[in-house]
Amino acid sequence: MIEIQSTANEREVWEALNDLIIERAEAIMYEGGIQALELLKADKKAIKVLQKNLKEEKSFGDWLEKNNPRIAKKLMKKQLIEKQKEKKEATTTATETAAVYP
Repeated sequence: MIEIQSTANEREVWEALNDLIIERAEAIMYEGGIQALELLKADKKAIKVLQKNLKEEKSFGDWLEKNNPRIAKKLMKKQLIEKQKEKKEATTTATETAAVYP
């Protein structure tokens, strides 16, 4: 629903937030998988692979959490500039039309 009514820039912000949620959920799943394998005394190789994946997920999630505010600010500033430009163009067109058809 939010995406339907959102601009392209707003959708990018929502996608970045969704990415963060997904990264955090994946990290939780890896942690659960590691704990289960440890309880089952499973192959240490498999656990090490999951631990490596967990580290990568956490790292990317941390990066997203750190950078999402900057990304959102940049995109919203871009959107504001675009709207101001559109408004200026509309005003210019209206003024030119009024000059031609007084």
